[in-house]
Amino acid sequence: MTDISEEEELLYGKGIELDGNWDIVVDGSRDVSVNRGVGELEKDLTFKVRRAISGIIGRHITPSLRERAKSRAERVLNQDERVEEVVSVRIYEVDNPNDDRDLILEAEMIAIGRDIINASVNL
Repeated sequence: MTDISEEEELLYGKGIELDGNWDIVVDGSRDVSVNRGVGELEKDLTFKVRRAISGIIGRHITPSLRERAKSRAERVLNQDERVEEVVSVRIYEVDNPNDDRDLILEAEMIAIGRDIINASVNL
């Protein structure tokens, strides 16, 4: 883990570390792992976006639903005081191992005092 300054932790927060399946991560000493700084901000924003579009996840994505998901994501990200600017929100398709396609919502934003950070949600 990288050293996080106290200022970065105060600015972006700290919280329980979660893996890609939203399960709690346990460190080598069998204690709950903590996420700090920009990593915590990215986790928070990803969670907020996922919650805002939860009714869309798993559905057949029509052009209307695609626009609704993008709009909700932009609104949620713009409401977070740690975000200076939402640079882009896009939805794209990727192949998966089951010969199917997955939809991904990806957002890029500028956090206070930082360059671009990302939040990504599988639809």
